[in-house]
Amino acid sequence: MNDYGRIVDDAWKSIHHFFPVELDEYNIMPDHFHALVWFLAGKGESRQQNEGAQAVRGTQPQSLEALVQNFKSVTAKRINQMRRTPGMRVWQRNYYEHVVRDEQDLENIQRYIRDNPYRKT
Repeated sequence: MNDYGRIVDDAWKSIHHFFPVELDEYNIMPDHFHALVWFLAGKGESRQQNEGAQAVRGTQPQSLEALVQNFKSVTAKRINQMRRTPGMRVWQRNYYEHVVRDEQDLENIQRYIRDNPYRKT
């Protein structure tokens, strides 16, 4: 793992200090990152779960969207400091999320994350 990968690794391992999450499988690759994360005790509800209560604009605190924004921002700043390229884009704009439906789905996702680096041969 190179220095940029270590920045991503350190930031991911410490994300639970800022969000009510438990980390599961994750994998850092040269050009992307996969992770499985669990929000604890309903504290990090998604926008969809909260939409019935009221219309909300922007990113809700403690949501998956907030976690991803924070993670990308922190890692991009650190990587750009190291490269001396302030403000340069590090991550793609969006991210992909998938709701785990059952135990089999969980096992498939965990396996996919673990095996992903070997798929790019």
